[in-house]
Amino acid sequence: MNPIINKVTLLTALSVLGGSYVYPIVSKNDELVSEQKIVSIYKNDHEKPNRFYFGPEVFWVHSQPHRKHAKLRDNGVYYGPRLGYELTALNNLYLGIEGLYAVGNADIRLKKNDIVIHKSKSFGYFANAEARAGYNISNENTKNFHLTPFLGIGGYWIKPSNNYVENWLYATGGLRFDFLWNDSFDFGLNLKAMRSLAYEQKVNFHKVHSHDHSNNWGYGIDVPLTWRLGETRQWNIQLDPYFLKLNCKSSENIWGGSLNVGYLF
Repeated sequence: MNPIINKVTLLTALSVLGGSYVYPIVSKNDELVSEQKIVSIYKNDHEKPNRFYFGPEVFWVHSQPHRKHAKLRDNGVYYGPRLGYELTALNNLYLGIEGLYAVGNADIRLKKNDIVIHKSKSFGYFANAEARAGYNISNENTKNFHLTPFLGIGGYWIKPSNNYVENWLYATGGLRFDFLWNDSFDFGLNLKAMRSLAYEQKVNFHKVHSHDHSNNWGYGIDVPLTWRLGETRQWNIQLDPYFLKLNCKSSENIWGGSLNVGYLF
């Protein structure tokens, strides 16, 4: 029997028995094109390892430090620009530096013996700067994934009101993961721990005066989602949601996200 006729007869029989029949067909040519695109992005990251980025950030601060039998609660939404630079050469030195300056309205309440003794809304600021150095590890056989261990130093300057100020210098360390899903999208996971080197918290409300200079641990988690734009993928847009625990000893939590535009050169 003619093999072509036999194949047509088989497909016709399957169509009759199964109604509409759809076969997932994977073209080796498509796989080759996809692999070539991954190699192209890998090469592009080698040739253009510098990334400059800028964009808006919005976050919610929920802080409840306890001072001298008094409970202070600070709820506030802050917004402002974040500016940064990264050197992301594969299998080479990693460098990163960034800064944030945000302003917002804080809702402050002070309780003593479960009685509210102070309640106010104020306009304050929240600033952060951090510098990191590490090594960007990438395997030649897995071009779409790389890992970056790092160490760094940074500082926070927080002033929700004139009566409540928090400043601290910290050391940090962690891991940054990045996975290239395809030639136009990649996602990551960044984990870091923080240890205060110099910490000062000042509270001055209604005869409740307190200075705290204790050392604290904190941590941060963020999941950057990056879309590469243009034929050369030199521009990108990154959405970066995150959670930050400033102080593990008390409820000082931050939920937020940034949306920045980056340029590779």
